[in-house]
Amino acid sequence: MNREITDYLNTQAVRNSGKTIKQWKETDYSIHKPMADKFKEITDKADIYIIMGDYDVDGVMSSKIMKDGLHAIRPDVPSTVILPDRFRDGYGIKKTSVDRVIKGLEILKERGRDFKHPCIITVDNGIAAVEEIKYLKEQLPDASVIVTDHHIADNPLGIIDAADLVCNPHMPVLGFAYNDYCGAGVAYKLLEPFIEDEALKDQLCMYAGIATVADVVPMQEDNWRITRRSLEVIRDGYENNTLPTALSELLKQLGIEGDYEGIGHCILGYADTPEPQAAPRKENRVYYIK
Repeated sequence: MNREITDYLNTQAVRNSGKTIKQWKETDYSIHKPMADKFKEITDKADIYIIMGDYDVDGVMSSKIMKDGLHAIRPDVPSTVILPDRFRDGYGIKKTSVDRVIKGLEILKERGRDFKHPCIITVDNGIAAVEEIKYLKEQLPDASVIVTDHHIADNPLGIIDAADLVCNPHMPVLGFAYNDYCGAGVAYKLLEPFIEDEALKDQLCMYAGIATVADVVPMQEDNWRITRRSLEVIRDGYENNTLPTALSELLKQLGIEGDYEGIGHCILGYADTPEPQAAPRKENRVYYIK
């Protein structure tokens, strides 16, 4: 990036944080060690990972980050992703989705794969699923449940009591240095300390950056750091032909393929207005436009 543009974007990214550019660059945005240690302790005991995501960009990117990150840490442990159907299931964990998890484990057991210690990990959801997680733990007493989410908790004490670990930057006692991540940002920050392969870490950061933009979270502080690195990874990956196949295919569908030369600059940002407050989700309601 042009130095003048970079300095301008850096200024915009930190202007509402109360930090100077120097303070921002020196801030350690790593998750706190007790949370990282607890996440590692729980996941190390699991013999299968069941990742429960969401159907939007943030939910899909969160699921991809969690699955690929856990595979890098423990490649011998199988994992699966469950994404809800937008119209059939709606948002978040429901009793029906818990029943599907239980049924799936029963089928695996019948086929000779008896998993004793499943670890269910929610990404971009789960913070409101107190009763559903209690039900899951009743049906699978040897299972562990990790909730990773960025939505505001209606019943923070209830979810902390129901799950084995809650990772949510809006709950201040739980170990994040910044609180406006999207769901994929939360997943990325959790896994970041344990990923030794720098190429994989860049790829996970790329997914987190895509979700950060798609979920329209504040483009400030660590969100800008993640997004900026994501754009660099996409640029370098295209030039070196190292992008994931799915992203390469998406660019091809947009007519971007072969050799090309970029002219000028693209500035990514949001309108210079006060941040709007999102309306609360209505339970079991799905809105769409035909």
